[in-house]
Amino acid sequence: MPIKGKNDNMLTTERDQYLRWKEHFQEDLNRKEPDNLEKFPEAPLDLEIDTDPPSKQEIQAAIKSLKNKKSPGIDQLNAELFKIDTVLAADTVHPVFQKIWEQAVIPNSWKDNIRGAQWKEKQTTEKSGGNLSLPYVSGIKFQILYQEQVKRGVVDEKAQFEYAWCLIRGKAHSDTKKGIALLEDLFRRIKEDEGKRDYLFCLSLGYTRLKEYEDALKYAKALLKVEPENRQAQGLKHYIEDKMKKDGLMGMAIVGGAALAIGGLVGLGVALTKKLN
Repeated sequence: MPIKGKNDNMLTTERDQYLRWKEHFQEDLNRKEPDNLEKFPEAPLDLEIDTDPPSKQEIQAAIKSLKNKKSPGIDQLNAELFKIDTVLAADTVHPVFQKIWEQAVIPNSWKDNIRGAQWKEKQTTEKSGGNLSLPYVSGIKFQILYQEQVKRGVVDEKAQFEYAWCLIRGKAHSDTKKGIALLEDLFRRIKEDEGKRDYLFCLSLGYTRLKEYEDALKYAKALLKVEPENRQAQGLKHYIEDKMKKDGLMGMAIVGGAALAIGGLVGLGVALTKKLN
């Protein structure tokens, strides 16, 4: 490609171009130091920087700015879940951020890399019968505790719920289905009303992750029958209904819900309401 010389003449040969580039760099890069160096004033020491901990409003704005359809972290909670109720999410994480800001220490779990665990999952799930399919290390301890109690023949509610909750948040659908089965078993066996309300929310979330929105909506409505002001349940219900509208399933759910009366879950909600009153 031809270039221009100093006199605007076109240099077409390789040698002429080489000599022109050599001349250019010799002139531009080998200059003498200037006689008078420019003196720049020193920067002021007291900079006007806000050093206060992040406010709830700032956290809420940050949550809203998160991009959808991105891989979650080690807790397997994606941006869409936080956006269901940004006010509640900001209220929940604000004390954590404030403590980190004041102590200037980031939790070690935030530095964990889960790439290796996810790669290992693909290699070992088939051989282990799914026992190592949890995509985050923190769930393994609940898995071990639950399996030890199964061997002893007695599984307490706390161990089964914690293991089921880890499975619900797992990446593999097989984990989520297993977690749902464990929660539904707890739901049938446990008599305490408060525990059952927790199970309703987790079951709704599990079916949402499986994109089985009709079942997810049934459990969310059953929970709202007991706790109409539950903001998490309200947000999850709106999220499910939006998904169903996009998939054209909303009409089917309305017809099915009217025919089945939410499969007995509404009756459960009424019963729990009477007990609470």
